[in-house]
Amino acid sequence: MSWPCALLPYLDQANAYNPIAAAGGILDDVGATAAGSFQAQSTVVPGFICPSAPHSTNTLVTGGSGNPAFPAVGLQSTNTQTSGVCDYITIIDFDGDVRAAHQAAYRTTDRAGAIRGALFVYEPGHTIAINNTDANKIRNMTDGLSNTYFVHEHAAREQGYTDGKADTFANSNVGSNGGTWVSSYTGSAFATGTPYNSFGTIDNGVQNSGPCVINCTNAVDAQSDVAGPYSFHTGVSLTLMGDGSVQSTSQNISTEVWTALNTRQGGESVSQQ
Repeated sequence: MSWPCALLPYLDQANAYNPIAAAGGILDDVGATAAGSFQAQSTVVPGFICPSAPHSTNTLVTGGSGNPAFPAVGLQSTNTQTSGVCDYITIIDFDGDVRAAHQAAYRTTDRAGAIRGALFVYEPGHTIAINNTDANKIRNMTDGLSNTYFVHEHAAREQGYTDGKADTFANSNVGSNGGTWVSSYTGSAFATGTPYNSFGTIDNGVQNSGPCVINCTNAVDAQSDVAGPYSFHTGVSLTLMGDGSVQSTSQNISTEVWTALNTRQGGESVSQQ
């Protein structure tokens, strides 16, 4: 189950949550049809939409020919489904240049638990999202909740944007990571970074890693990874911290500091800005 789904009962959206939970939270054509959850998925939840995002519509059509796969798990489905959009993601891990920057600064290894984000959970047979394990309880956030990023902006994914401009080259895989709140991949993004000034270069669902992390592109690569947060606020992206506060994160923050604030038990000594 995606983390937005898990929040629905606390946002007065129990009527949307219940049929999705009855389907097991991991939705495909068969499970969704059996549980009657297709209508629930089309619910537009205002709290999942950034007012600054230039949406032409607050729903995204997935499945069927010519649309992103439903429910964004990499397989094309027969049925089409209209789902409410979501402008937010969590970062659970790093890859490419972003991972290399963190490892160089803090001497972590690829498999060290230190590089895991706040909502990273792995259980055999479950999705990487919020599950009932000890792995992501508050006591495991040893870096401190006020020092740990939980949720980032990654807005308007029904249209590819790069460097603040609509980018048709960035549309190839735009539905593959949490463009809708029902997607189980909403909380499973690896941040890779992307080269600066990459407008018009991100094609066929593939993006090269690079040092640009915030407000670079909202494109999603073939592995459902993202460059990093993407917002339509000038110079910043809004970030939900583990203590419930919301902070503006400068797009000029160093990659090393940004990665450290994403980890839940990395042991890094950093401040937000």
